[in-house]
Amino acid sequence: MKRGLLSVLCLLSLLVFAGCREPAAPPAPSPGASAGVSQAARAVGGWEAVVAAAQKEGRVAVYGSSIVPAQRDALITAFKQRYGMDIEFTTGGSAEIAERLSRETRAGLNIADVGMFGPSTITTSIKPLGTLELLEPLLLLPEVTDGSKWRGGKIPYYDQGKQVISLIGFVSPSVTINTELVRPGEIGSYYDLLAPKWKGQIVLNDPTTGGGGGTWFGVMVRYVMGMERGVAFMRDLARQEPIMSRDHRQMIEWVAKAKYPVAIGINQEAANAFTAIGAPVSQPRLKEPFHVAFGSTNVITFQKVSHLNARTLFVNWILSQEGASIVSRTYGAPSRRTDVSMEGIDPAFVPTPQDILLDENYYKGQTEDQKLAGQVFASLLRK
Repeated sequence: MKRGLLSVLCLLSLLVFAGCREPAAPPAPSPGASAGVSQAARAVGGWEAVVAAAQKEGRVAVYGSSIVPAQRDALITAFKQRYGMDIEFTTGGSAEIAERLSRETRAGLNIADVGMFGPSTITTSIKPLGTLELLEPLLLLPEVTDGSKWRGGKIPYYDQGKQVISLIGFVSPSVTINTELVRPGEIGSYYDLLAPKWKGQIVLNDPTTGGGGGTWFGVMVRYVMGMERGVAFMRDLARQEPIMSRDHRQMIEWVAKAKYPVAIGINQEAANAFTAIGAPVSQPRLKEPFHVAFGSTNVITFQKVSHLNARTLFVNWILSQEGASIVSRTYGAPSRRTDVSMEGIDPAFVPTPQDILLDENYYKGQTEDQKLAGQVFASLLRK
């Protein structure tokens, strides 16, 4: 009897003790296991807590295409000075880095925290992987979420799904010339490139891949000239025997060193790097309308990352006035932010109402454009 009573008393004591204990804290998310902002950090102290948690992670991994050394180095230095953290850049050609992301996704590796790519690469190569994260929940800084700080009065999402934000917007001249080999006004229209003197003298960024050449081809045949007239022009251009290249740096060096007088489809970062050092290169405004380009500085992030708080910190910083100013200055193109200085930016790059503003739907059709380009330039691609 006493033993039974003692057992009951012990059981009641255990139940009371268990009821008085604080509930167990939810397990902390493991690296790469969560797609959103670190909820634990936000709940405790908001932005300051995210910064502190990011600094413990120590670094952020950024994948990018066509990021020139001046831009990369400036971002690394400023981010280090501001937060004491490292940016680990992995850069290369658009197709190369997109393929790397694809391989890592298939292998279950979550190495990249943030991406900075051109819209065609994002739309045709990265979005189909199904790994992009919504950006809107990650935006914490008031200067980032304030629509009045952005041109057009709202955050410049490139896509309807709000997974991509464009940092810059500029008219893309597409044609780059050596000013010592091409007289002023000698090339005032794309049709001037069909003159006999330019045969074998043009270098063309491969229009069958994502990048400047592919975008230029698609804009010409779908918007500027129309399909029938545009394809006829491209066939005439193919008979000019342009030299194909996928290396933007090589292309601008060829023009700057007078190996070729004309190039088509060089990305703006590469051209600006040579303009800044006084190379004899220029991008004339032609009579045909240009398209508004967003460069390779469109910001994305991924559902699974290794540095959860660091990626949130970096996304907010790169979209802030400080980060966006560095991108605009080193790219040499107008920022989408209204509070970033235009000093040193060529006014010719500022979009006008006549220029063609491309959207995600355009880039979704690029695969077909690239196939068509492959047919038009087939004989040159086999060389």
